[in-house]
This record gives sequence, C-alpha cells and structure tokens, in this order.
Amino acid sequence: IYRGRELDQIYFDSGLDKGQVSISSPALGLRTPSPTTSTIGTIKAATISYSPKVKAKTSAAQYGRSDGVIFAVNPSFPGVPFVYRTQTARMVSPERLNLESRNLSVIPILEGEEQLRLLNFENNRISKINNLIGLPNIIFLDLYNNQIESISGLSALVSLRVLMLGKNCITKIENLETLTKIDVLDLHSNRISKIQNLRNLHLLRVLNLAGNKISVLENLDDVPALTELNLRRNHVHTIRPLALKANLSLKRIFLSDNHLASLHHLEPLVYHKYLVDLTLDGNQAAQDPNYRHFCVSKIEGLKTLDMIRVTDDDRRSLVSTTSELDAK
Repeated sequence: IYRGRELDQIYFDSGLDKGQVSISSPALGLRTPSPTTSTIGTIKAATISYSPKVKAKTSAAQYGRSDGVIFAVNPSFPGVPFVYRTQTARMVSPERLNLESRNLSVIPILEGEEQLRLLNFENNRISKINNLIGLPNIIFLDLYNNQIESISGLSALVSLRVLMLGKNCITKIENLETLTKIDVLDLHSNRISKIQNLRNLHLLRVLNLAGNKISVLENLDDVPALTELNLRRNHVHTIRPLALKANLSLKRIFLSDNHLASLHHLEPLVYHKYLVDLTLDGNQAAQDPNYRHFCVSKIEGLKTLDMIRVTDDDRRSLVSTTSELDAK
C-alpha cells in the first residue's frame, strides 16, 4: 500500500490481487479504479549474472533492515549495489519491492525481478534515475523525496502507469516520450518553471505540479485524457486562452496560492464548462466581491469552489441577481 505524504501528494492503494490500481485524490476523496492489464512489449536488456566475485553485504548494516533483501557488490560495477531477494521473500511478494529509506545514493541493479510491478525507492538520496533494466512489468515507480535533478533513464519502462517524482530537485519536464501508458504523473515540490513535453502522454489523467515555479498555465492542449490538474503553490499569473481548450475530460483544477490578479485572468478557466471542482483561494482574484458569483455563473457544472460545495441556494441567488440586473 502506498499512501500520500501531504495534501498535494496523490494517494494510492494498489489492488494487484484485483488486477487494478486504485487512485485517489486527497482533495475530494476521489477513488477511481483503473485497469493495469496491458500488452507487454519485449525489452532486450543486459542480464547480469552473479559470479564468485559478487560479495553480499548484510542488508541491515548499510541499507536499513533485514527483510530478505540482500545487497551485494561487484568489482566490475564499482559504486553500484546489486539487489536480490531470498526465495522466501520473493514468493511472499513477487510483484512488489520496497527499498524505502535504505540510504541509497544510486539505484541498485535488481537481479531476477522480472515479475515486479510496484517498485518503491522513496526517502533515499538518489540523484539520478538509471539501472532500471530487465523490468518489463513495472507499472508503479515511486522515487519520492530523493535528490533527482533530471528526468531520464525511464525509456525501458514501457508499461509504466504511475510515476512518483515528488520532492526532488527536478528543473524540467522531459524524456517522457516513451511512457505512452502513463496515467498519473506526480512532480510536486520540485523546481520546474514551465509546463512542456507532455505531447505523447495521451492517456495521462492526473498531473500534479504543486509546489513548483510555474508562472504560465500552458501546453496542455495535447493531453486529451487529463481529468485532474494540481498547480497549487506556484507562481501562475497567466492562463493561456487555448491551454485547456482540448481537455474535454478535465474535471478538477487546483490553483490555490498563485498570482492570478483579477477576474479577467480567470476567464480561460471559468468558460471551461466541464469543470466540477475548482480551487483559486490564495489568489488576489479570489478577494473580489463578485468572485464566487462570477465562477458559479460561468461554470454550469461546478460542484465545489475552494473546497466549498456549490449549493442550490448559490444557484437561486445567481438567478435572483440576474433577474434584478435584467430589471434595471
């Protein structure tokens, strides 16, 4: 089970026994099952076999605990640990491997883990994504809270559905072209300044970019399946008029604590008639006396605004105000 660490972290509960991954949104309690079955492509990767030169280290000594996970070294690969599991450990959990909080500075080479589907490296000191070879069935990769500076080394993970890279040092969205099955991309709490390079992610439903340095909402017109966008705590002051035009599936936008100055700056959002949930609190525009009336009147399907439910009274008040204005 993988859980979120803060409000902007997406919550997950893996349901491998049921053949699905359940994805939840902390803001609204959303829980939507999405199938994980897919045609797996063949990956030709180097297979590294152990030899007498490979010397095992105790798992507890350097990497945290004794749980059937064995770390080893090979002089032919200096500085890169090898990981394999005891037969018992692999039988107990053949599709999951948890390497959380092991004081890892590099991603180890995983030996004999072709069945893995969920792989967890959160809370380590990893600075680069690499060594992810021979893992054709991975659908969930968690690298939360590391020291990763760039997105790379993922091209072989053709079945990946969920990528968790929150709380790292990433400055640019890049090198995601081969991840055509990605469903959830979490990049919150990084150093990203621009939304870009999402063109091939036609199945992407959830994009979490909270806590970055983004100033313009743009370049989402090629992500047609997007249903949830989180841009809380950024520097957004501009929403491009065509940024969301093609996103007919987009239901939830979280833009709290940004730099949207007036109701005029909200117009590209409020004319998006498919929105159900919208947050704009913490922006100057939300201080306008007409703010709630403006949003509710423009978005017919809106159900919550700033986490407050849009009620029948809100709708009646809107009709009453409109009638008064017409009378004048």
